[in-house]
Amino acid sequence: MVDKENGYRHRWQKNIMGKMMAKVLIPFINKNRVECSDESWWPITMKNFKALDYHLPIKFPRIHQWQAIAQCYNNIKQAQTEG
Repeated sequence: MVDKENGYRHRWQKNIMGKMMAKVLIPFINKNRVECSDESWWPITMKNFKALDYHLPIKFPRIHQWQAIAQCYNNIKQAQTEG
C-alpha cells in the first residue's frame, strides 16, 4: 500500500521540511510580498507560487500564513487578467 510518508526516504525528512517551510520560507515570502506587476520584485515567481499553492495545503495543512500569500498572488493574477 502507498502511504503518504513513502514520498520521503525517512519519516523525519517530512518533519524537517515542514519546520523549514513554516519557520523560514513562508515567513520570508509573507514579509517580502509586494503587489505589483513586475515579477522581479516578487519573492517567488508565479510559476513557483502555483506549484506551492497546489502542494502546500495537501502536504502541510497547518501553515496558516499561506492564505495571506495566496490572496496577494490571486489579486495580482486577477489584475493581470483585467488589464
